[in-house]
Amino acid sequence: MQHLLRKVSFPTRRQVTFTLLGILGGEFSGSATATESNIGTASPEAQAWLAEWISKRSRAPGNPLKIARFGDPVYYLVEPIQWFPDARQSDRFKAVEAPAGFVTDLASIPRIFWSVLPTNGDYVYAAVIHDYLYWAQYTTKDEADKILDLCMDDFGIGAVTRATIIGGVSVFGQRAWDANKEARESGQSRLLKKFPDNASVKWTEWRNNVDAF
Repeated sequence: MQHLLRKVSFPTRRQVTFTLLGILGGEFSGSATATESNIGTASPEAQAWLAEWISKRSRAPGNPLKIARFGDPVYYLVEPIQWFPDARQSDRFKAVEAPAGFVTDLASIPRIFWSVLPTNGDYVYAAVIHDYLYWAQYTTKDEADKILDLCMDDFGIGAVTRATIIGGVSVFGQRAWDANKEARESGQSRLLKKFPDNASVKWTEWRNNVDAF
């Protein structure tokens, strides 16, 4: 068995690409496997499908979400997290990194909706990325909202849930955007340099600690 396993040869991504194009294109004679010389003759639909398939599987995921909690329901990143655009998105969007120490309330969802959209739902990673963009504001608000939608899609969040959340930030997000801008301009920070060593410390207390920023 071990001898047989050593003989196994797995196809490269290039070989998989050509084979899929051959199968999907339907325009290669004599073989279902494409070659470099005839790869461009695959149907546009086949090439588009394959481009999307490869793009989704070649994008590196960000770091796992590792957070700590203050005594009140406010959190901070223990390690940075990222979002990366795929090949089709990279001409419009840049990679995002929310740094360690960023303070967040996770998904800013009104309490009345918590039974349907809990603040710690599967979209929480995307929500923290979005929260950071709303604080840093080196993109426009519309770009931040679009990245939220793309990141939720990366996590397999359904279209209805995504549309509900995006609709909410489109309607109510401007207030948070403006409040964050005012807070930053007044000298406030949400980027910790020093983490609390007592689990009972509340954010309302720690944010007044000038040594923490």
